[in-house]
Amino acid sequence: MTHLNHYNQADRLADKYAIACNLKEANSACAKGSRAYVEQCVMDRVQVIIRSRSGRWIEVWKSIKLLENFRLKTIPPEHTCYRKGVGFRDYNECKSLLIQVLNCHQTLLKVQGSDSQKEAKTT
Repeated sequence: MTHLNHYNQADRLADKYAIACNLKEANSACAKGSRAYVEQCVMDRVQVIIRSRSGRWIEVWKSIKLLENFRLKTIPPEHTCYRKGVGFRDYNECKSLLIQVLNCHQTLLKVQGSDSQKEAKTT
């Protein structure tokens, strides 16, 4: 007699890869340091799914300047966000989005830094 609950390794869902980051500053919905996952990046804005103060995952667009600590993370099938569609099946696709996000983030920080220097010189 075979067991219906037998775990077959071939039936296991594949892990996904995602870009995790953290919120720099608290707001009404989310605490400082809240974990977020990047879904897409358009110019200096990113669409993220972020953990709220109440524990729910909410989808929002944020300025990339409000996020920090971007990193690749493996999302196993058991993770709550896996069912929400977070992540990529292809590691290289996720890695190239991470590079795009990091380049955009660094560019904005440089621009912001040069603007601060210009302000300091004029005052």
